[in-house]
Amino acid sequence: MKDELKYIKGLQDIKAMNGVFEAGKLQKDYSTLAQREVSHNKIVPSLEEAVRLCGLKNGRTISFHHHFRDGDYIVNMVLDKLAEMGFKDLVLAASSLRACSKSLNRQIIISA
Repeated sequence: MKDELKYIKGLQDIKAMNGVFEAGKLQKDYSTLAQREVSHNKIVPSLEEAVRLCGLKNGRTISFHHHFRDGDYIVNMVLDKLAEMGFKDLVLAASSLRACSKSLNRQIIISA
């Protein structure tokens, strides 16, 4: 098997990776948590703004984290907002849908 590896095209050009801690390439971020929260804050004022910023387009697939379970109406709220914003032909990855998502029929009918 080792002899076979000698014949892989380009194998001789691969260099060993030294990783992110290679001397001279790592720079420590000395900013405080408060400074990082201001400069790297991902919170936006509205769900509509978050949708705009993520670049969602008609025909794309959307999904939700699997922890959004019964009693959590985030899926419903987001789909209502997407329908309100006029999105069409979205594919919903259904891995996280539960009993509280029964009202999705309304969004599906609106989107059809």
